Amino acid sequence: MTRCQHTDWELCESLRLQELKEARDRAAQMETTMRWWSECTASWREKWATVRDERNRAREEGQALREALENANASTEQVLTEQRRSEAVIQRLKTALHRRDTSNIAANLPEIVVEPLESMDAQVEAVPSRQQKFVQTEETYVADPLTTQHQRNIVHFLGREKCLSLESRVASLESELSDARLKCSEAEEGKSLVIEQIEELKRCNEENIQNANCRQEQEIERVSHEVGELRDENESLKEENVNLHKEIESLRRMLQISIMGSDSAPEI
Repeated sequence: MTRCQHTDWELCESLRLQELKEARDRAAQMETTMRWWSECTASWREKWATVRDERNRAREEGQALREALENANASTEQVLTEQRRSEAVIQRLKTALHRRDTSNIAANLPEIVVEPLESMDAQVEAVPSRQQKFVQTEETYVADPLTTQHQRNIVHFLGREKCLSLESRVASLESELSDARLKCSEAEEGKSLVIEQIEELKRCNEENIQNANCRQEQEIERVSHEVGELRDENESLKEENVNLHKEIESLRRMLQISIMGSDSAPEI
């Protein structure tokens, strides 16, 4: 049996130190990889939080635009109701004015009074009292048409004043109606603009969500692939560590057996 030389011990020790160094390097590499994976996970969470904030902001903007659209619809309906009411009032005033003009024209027509003519014999045979009475009746007949004409003038003047008042009222209502139509057109323009903004916001929101989902899916797939690789590498490192421990134990046993054999061998 040969004696174990000191060089064999140094070789075993150097091999053991080299294996330990390789194991430490692999452990450090694994730690670096795990740290990198943790940083990637934190970055992915930060990106997801940013996308979630953008989505919530887009939802809030969409809700605000929907409320603005509802307010525009309510104001438009109110303006249309006021417009219909104004048109009905103007129509009633025009009808009343037409009736007033018709009644004034009928009132201004002269009255035709047909009286029977007395015969020439009755006029000749009339007594002086009858002549005096006829004179008084003629004066009364002359005075009555003057009074009637004055009353007609007063009625005509009052009717004209009322017509002027109605015309001014109609003009005012027409002005209000034009203002209401202008407001209605402005409300329609604002409504169409709000609808366009809502559609644009919906489109942008859908595009952002689709892009974010694509990025998230790609990031998740990449991280999952890296996690799988890390797990495989971790398993391989564990197997290598187990094998290294087995080899180290085997070398230790061989070394102990060699030392024990060298101690028990007789010296020459």
